[in-house]
Amino acid sequence: MRTSAKVALLTVALAIPTIPLGQLLWQAPPDAGHGPAPALLPFFILLAAAEGLAFGFGVAFLFLGWPLVRRATAEAGVATLPVYLSIAWSLLQWWPHSNSHRVIGEDYVKLLLVDYGFHVTLMIGAAIIAHFFLATMRRSRAVTAPTARGTAPVAARAS
Repeated sequence: MRTSAKVALLTVALAIPTIPLGQLLWQAPPDAGHGPAPALLPFFILLAAAEGLAFGFGVAFLFLGWPLVRRATAEAGVATLPVYLSIAWSLLQWWPHSNSHRVIGEDYVKLLLVDYGFHVTLMIGAAIIAHFFLATMRRSRAVTAPTARGTAPVAARAS
């Protein structure tokens, strides 16, 4: 089976149970009220489905993405593990993050803990991914830069 088919299968298989499992794992407190207005419910369900798909894709990435990230980071001269974990976290965190918000209510200490735990780690991860991207672009430009004589780029001369 091709890697893309494995990714798609894992993504969907893991996304499907996230909506009912999210309701089970993050139960609203008894004083939480009645939830959103019925007209808003489809939009929350759509958002939960998107978060479930992101979560499923994140798990698929954890299982199948390491060799690709290792190859790309080696070419860019960047450490593999931080890039790998940053990409995975940026995909995985939406499901627990949103469900945590759903059940917190007006406990602002818990809100701060959730937001610092998710938002700050996402900011750090985004900086790591940006560093990787910039290193990749620098490496790409260095490989295709014109020679000192101004003739063909290095990549063109190698072929």
